[in-house]
Amino acid sequence: MNDNDILNAGYKEYKPTPFHNDGITKCFQKRFDDEKGKKYFIDINKWEFLPHPHTGEQIPESYEFETQFNKDDKPINITLFNRWEIEEAEQFFERMWCAMHLDYYEEWE
Repeated sequence: MNDNDILNAGYKEYKPTPFHNDGITKCFQKRFDDEKGKKYFIDINKWEFLPHPHTGEQIPESYEFETQFNKDDKPINITLFNRWEIEEAEQFFERMWCAMHLDYYEEWE
C-alpha cells in the first residue's frame, strides 16, 4: 500500500495536527454514510521512521487505520496497526459497525 492507493480509494489527505505523534508524516480521512446518515470516519496515519541511531537500520514506513464509533453516546476508539489493506480495514470496520448496532454521528433530516 502507498499514498496513491489511499487517495485512489477516496481518502482526502490532511496535515498531521499537534495531537499526532512525531512519527506520523501524513494523514488521510474518508467518511462513510448511508441513506440514514453519517456513520463514521476512517483515518489513515502514515508513519515514517528515522534510521536507528546506532545501527543505521531503517524501519520501513507503515500505515495504521483509526476510527471512533459511538454506542449510547459513549466513544469507542479502534486502531488497526500495520499489515491491513484498505479494503480489508474498511470491511472490518463496516462489519463491526453493523454487528454492534453502533450510533450514527449524524442522521439526515
